[in-house]
Parts: sequence; structure tokens; C-alpha cells
Amino acid sequence: MYQQTLFQTPPPVNRYSPIQTLLAQALREIPCPPFEQEYVIERYRVDFAIPSARLIVECDGFDYHSTPAQLAADYRRTRRLYLLGWDLIRFTGAEISRDAKKCALEIFEHVWVRKRVSLGMESEAPASIH
Repeated sequence: MYQQTLFQTPPPVNRYSPIQTLLAQALREIPCPPFEQEYVIERYRVDFAIPSARLIVECDGFDYHSTPAQLAADYRRTRRLYLLGWDLIRFTGAEISRDAKKCALEIFEHVWVRKRVSLGMESEAPASIH
């Protein structure tokens, strides 16, 4: 028993990036459908997914989304996820840091419009979020 506790891996303190944490907090403050963080689709782990709307939200921090190779990988990934029937919204780390609530409201608007279009209704977003 002593060896098990001695070599046990401690749980991660916070597995989400600071910008993911900011956006998750903002999403919890609005009437957003349930979302998943670190959601896996095929071989890809996405930052956020709203499965009921087939929507992916990526938080693009500069460290992981700025070199030509990283951008090319992002583009390939985006094409594959579109092919699988998912919409994708990307926010820069600066956008989220500057105004996470605005980003959350844009996500809400996208979900709302997509839901209305799928029901054959007008696609105009509610005036309360503009």
C-alpha cells in the first residue's frame, strides 16, 4: 500500500488554459446550452463543444497557434471537423482576455441562429444579445 501512494500520480491542478477558464466562466453566466471542455472528436481534442448544436469553439493562444506549421495543422483540423458536420468558431487569446462575455454572447448567437435555421425559422438573432 505504501508503494501505491508513493508512486501515485497527483491529479492535475488545472488542465485548462487561462483563456479556456475565462471563456468557460463567461459561458456559465449566459443561457448557453450544455457544453463540454476538452471534447474528443475522432482524433482531435477540441477546447469546447456544444454537441446539441454541433458547434466547436477553439481558444487560440499565441503559443500554440502562431507558427506556419501550427496554422497549417489548425486548417487541416478545421477542414476535417467541418467534413464531420461540425461548425467551428475560433477566438484569439487576446479576444477572450479582452472581453470573454462578448465571446460567449457570440457563441450563444451562433447556437441560436443555427437552431432556428435547422427548424426552418427566421435566422435573426434576438435583439437582447446585440
